[in-house]
Amino acid sequence: MNIYDKDMLLRHLTAQYKNIFTDRQILDHIETYVMFGFASQVMEWVTSKTPPGGTLLDIGSGFGSFVFKCRECGIKSVGIEIEEYDLMFARDRHREEYPAEDAAKIYIHGDALALPFSNATFDTVTMWNVLEHVRDAKRSIFEAARVLKPGGHLFVICPNYAAFRMEAHYNVPWIPMFHKKIAALYLRVIGKDPSFLLRHIYYTSHFGVLRTIGRSGLELQIDEARTKHWEDLLVAPLTMRSENRRNIYEMLSYIRCTWIFFLMIKFKLLWEKAKFFNPFTASTVLCAKKRS
Repeated sequence: MNIYDKDMLLRHLTAQYKNIFTDRQILDHIETYVMFGFASQVMEWVTSKTPPGGTLLDIGSGFGSFVFKCRECGIKSVGIEIEEYDLMFARDRHREEYPAEDAAKIYIHGDALALPFSNATFDTVTMWNVLEHVRDAKRSIFEAARVLKPGGHLFVICPNYAAFRMEAHYNVPWIPMFHKKIAALYLRVIGKDPSFLLRHIYYTSHFGVLRTIGRSGLELQIDEARTKHWEDLLVAPLTMRSENRRNIYEMLSYIRCTWIFFLMIKFKLLWEKAKFFNPFTASTVLCAKKRS
């Protein structure tokens, strides 16, 4: 039977996440990660750093949605996944859409801790919500850096378990680095199955990921979306869209005190960059470039 079957998928996820996900969460999971919700959200970010026709590796490719979307955009992408069901689903979906291609060479069974690729193979490597499920996040980042070409980019999103936040899988309040035994008891008390926590979640921290990135031959790229607007205002302050800010600038210009405006912009720029390094941010969202 073709595993690429929506009813079978729903039964599989319902069984896999029993007493972990609610029915609503399972449907949201399908829409976001099995279909193309998440892939569409990050595509522009990734394509802005990937050369046209470049190569990409998606580590922990899951149901294959991101790889599928990248290939539609002309990126020579492959995925590596350790979960058999997810892998088979991705292959079957690809065969259905592109029967002439060898899906087994696009969606590869493998481990993030021992990637079956030579050094400097890919222009881009992505790790979307993978590190928290890998028993050695440091080693997996080093492996990702190894297969990147010089000048290539690594993209990472993962939860920060050093922060007060909602636990991403159970959707319940969580305290920083919640001790696993106490956390398991907490989950049982509220009617959740702790086995997923105990078997499949390894705590990641924002500070730990940033530190490993720095030691792996990669340079952090501060999110341009946070800083470009303010950097542009330092060069061309009258391009700002806010009428109130333009009025403030013109008033300061009239009294020859525009230095106050530029000081404010520089402070805002520093603040945006500092927020990137906040160790208590709920999630790690970053891009890093391999040194040439």
